[in-house]
Amino acid sequence: MSRNGLAVVVVIVVAVIVSAYFTFGRGPANDEHSTPTASIATTVPSSDLATRGAALFTQYRCNICHTIDGKRAAGPTLAGLYGSQVTLTTGQTIIADEAYIRQSILDPDSQIVSGYGPSVMSAALSDFTTQLSQDETINALVAYVESLK
Repeated sequence: MSRNGLAVVVVIVVAVIVSAYFTFGRGPANDEHSTPTASIATTVPSSDLATRGAALFTQYRCNICHTIDGKRAAGPTLAGLYGSQVTLTTGQTIIADEAYIRQSILDPDSQIVSGYGPSVMSAALSDFTTQLSQDETINALVAYVESLK
């Protein structure tokens, strides 16, 4: 293998390791069995909370169904969602505030956006039930969605 080829391989390997490190966490703080000692919303500045939410968004595979660039996917885009009006399958129009986003994560089938079907998100989240019942996780994800204005 040429020197340039080896350099490319090394760069790719390092990029994969760094990506895995930030995607899958840095130890016990991300362990589903760890016990939080304080609410993250009161101990972490909002921008840090949104950054943590961005990492969780990828870790919990939310990015598979939800885009952050306005494009339609299996689930509604999150770009500009926070504070916007959302029409539900019931015909009701609501504001996508913190309570709506929190409820959508905790009970995805309770308020389904018009044009999307039931049971999709609840099935996708089934692997993460324990993590998504923790306030610190929900707070981070809500902060991230809010940051996508």
